[in-house]
Amino acid sequence: MIKPDRFPIFVFLFVLASWSLTVFFWFNNFDLAYIHGYIGIENTLHNVNLKNLIRGHQIINFFVYLIFGLRPWGYYLVANILHALVAVFGYLVFKNFFKDRFYSLLLALLVFVNFTYSNVLFEGTFNQYYSFILLTFLISVYLLQKRICRFFGLPILMILGFLFRETSYVLFGLVFFYVAIFSKDKDSFLKDIRYLAPLFVVLSIYTYFRIFHLGDLFSDLTDDAVQARISFIQSGNYKDYFVTSLNNFSRMVGEQTLSYPVLYKMRDFLVLFALKAKIYQLASFKYFIPLIGFLIFLIFFVIVVLVFIERLKIKKDKRRIVYFGILWFILLNFFMSLVLPFPEYVWNRNLDFIRVLARYNYYQIFGLVLFVGALFYEWRNKKFLRITLLFLIAVNFLAIQYNAYKIYLIKHRPARYFFTQVFEKYPDFPRKTVIYYNFFQVNNLRDWIYDLSYIFRKIRYPNSEFLFESSLAEVQKKYLSSEYELSGIYAFDLDEKGYFVDKTDMVRKYFVDLKEVDLGDQPEISLSSHNLFSNGRYMLSFEARFLKKKSNLVCNETLSRYSNQRRRFLEKASLEVGSKYGGNTNIFPYVGKSKLIDNGYYKDSMWQAEPGNNPDELVLDLGEERVINGFSWISNGLNANPNVYEIKVSIDGSKYKTVFESYETKEDSRIDYFEPIYARYIMMDTKSTLLGQPVIFYEIEANQYSEAIRDRYQRFDKLLEDAFLKSCPLDFNWGKIRITTSSGTTKEFPIMFDKDRVWKKYSFEIVNYEPFMATRTLLEDKLRTLSVFLVNDGMDYEFRNFKLVP
Repeated sequence: MIKPDRFPIFVFLFVLASWSLTVFFWFNNFDLAYIHGYIGIENTLHNVNLKNLIRGHQIINFFVYLIFGLRPWGYYLVANILHALVAVFGYLVFKNFFKDRFYSLLLALLVFVNFTYSNVLFEGTFNQYYSFILLTFLISVYLLQKRICRFFGLPILMILGFLFRETSYVLFGLVFFYVAIFSKDKDSFLKDIRYLAPLFVVLSIYTYFRIFHLGDLFSDLTDDAVQARISFIQSGNYKDYFVTSLNNFSRMVGEQTLSYPVLYKMRDFLVLFALKAKIYQLASFKYFIPLIGFLIFLIFFVIVVLVFIERLKIKKDKRRIVYFGILWFILLNFFMSLVLPFPEYVWNRNLDFIRVLARYNYYQIFGLVLFVGALFYEWRNKKFLRITLLFLIAVNFLAIQYNAYKIYLIKHRPARYFFTQVFEKYPDFPRKTVIYYNFFQVNNLRDWIYDLSYIFRKIRYPNSEFLFESSLAEVQKKYLSSEYELSGIYAFDLDEKGYFVDKTDMVRKYFVDLKEVDLGDQPEISLSSHNLFSNGRYMLSFEARFLKKKSNLVCNETLSRYSNQRRRFLEKASLEVGSKYGGNTNIFPYVGKSKLIDNGYYKDSMWQAEPGNNPDELVLDLGEERVINGFSWISNGLNANPNVYEIKVSIDGSKYKTVFESYETKEDSRIDYFEPIYARYIMMDTKSTLLGQPVIFYEIEANQYSEAIRDRYQRFDKLLEDAFLKSCPLDFNWGKIRITTSSGTTKEFPIMFDKDRVWKKYSFEIVNYEPFMATRTLLEDKLRTLSVFLVNDGMDYEFRNFKLVP
């Protein structure tokens, strides 16, 4: 009598126990944002349609919600059960390959008790689909091994996989390679290949439906890598697409073999050595991680070649497993690198235990362990090999517990503390509640405030309306205009350990103490004695008059003429944008169409297009018909840099003529010159950006540039800087207002001073927005000095009556 195999039960329970801490941490029912915010379960329940469900996780959560409601531990339990179930089928596949239960058990545990899956299972409320897709892959191989239900089972599994992610395209390749490798002869291969027919039908129908009916999913609009892929393809930039994908392929290979903590320690050691040896090129080498991965891949390739030519003494039936394992490994890495061509900043980024890119390695590691397991199969009973495998499993198990505890300390315990403190201190909120917090710099707080205002409002504060502000300047403006009442304003922050800090009293006192500040008559002003938050909103007013030109005045005639043109442009030009996001926004006050022609060419004065299918175009109205021969712009130089675009001109604003086309641009500032043409309206139509994100511009201009400027300047920012420093305009002079803060930051604002010999009043709004401040400076960074000066020191002005008005 054959004893039943109880190892599947052991695998299931052991894998479940390995990740169980994530379930227990969530029994407090705090921090629900991943269920309600990212998953949007309520939206799904009210809008049950295929497009809303196909987001990789919604279908599972739709049913989990019916069972557990909004209890987070239920979602994590389901995620871990799915992962444990995947481990069971992984064990069964290994056992059918190797015919050795204990060896298969060790390999299965090595795959699924693996701490590199932290991002999948520690964020299990929206990552369950990873396990589900891998489950479809493993069951498919199991059906092929057992030669049962293949004709009907494989297409059903593929359909289920497609409901979650396009990753299921790989299943077609895995089935093909399995049939090709394990068919006994040509006739057997031709007989078995028919199982690809129903898979191909499913794949074709899904592809048509996905392209022509499903459209963009939410994740397509927010994922940097997805947007990069779309940008590469739309612009026809296949060279950079291939290079980026190759580097990401190599990066993933390296992380899956040496594990990212080891890999990044190696990188840090090499950088430290290079710095001490003064080999600075090596210290700044950004391809270290991809290079290591590529070398590892070459080693794998050499091993496979040696197996193929029988240099390694591996039995013939196990050679096929080597081939299938490496093909599984390569195919999934190749697919993920093409689908998600992450930009350069990801390649060498240190990965942490909470937010890591290792989740994209979830599918491939099975193929890697299958490959390595087949290589060492002949030594499976060697004591050294067994001890090594057990040691690796133990290390992974302990690392999982350690990582889980770290996440508990970093995330779950602070979440519990936040809600406990808020509920105890504020059992009631007023009807109109405004919560001000640093939306950009404090990660977890954003989720907790969302939970407080969206979920707990229904339970604890049903009579309150919650509003959010991420800018103290905006709260200040609305308080002074009586839109917000002082008793309804709250300010929340986190300390350096991530725990809740209530700064409500501090903010309210700041608002109560707001008053006009007389700063005297000198342009060099110390603000240390005043309690002025650097992220508040202030209007600087003062008087100035022109005295004389100094004897050391140096003027560049070309730049002087340009400065006069620049002022004329700023006074007359206006703008319309095709995308709503940067049209007029109250969410991010530094983003708006008016910021593009305000003479502020810094990152906190910008316009950004809206994600999605909205037109990334802007139309500049010069206010008059004139001759122009160039269009200038400054962008962020990163993922939102315009890449493929057209510049068109028109006299009447209806009929446009294309005067400049770009097919590949990597600069973050340009002057695009073209033949002189008579026009009033200029359209900048961005087709794609450098890495697919909605386009960003800091400042734009259309002008008639002289031959001297055309010969010397290709960058708009360089032209502006030189114009400030070296020009002597006809009726005014360039100046700047410089602000320094207690955190050591410095900010400058350009300003124009008229050449009036009588006193003239100037006013300038000073705002330092939170996204561009240093971290952990919320309501702590203060204004320290203020100075007003002429950029060209050959001009002499007199100043008086400096005042700072809230």
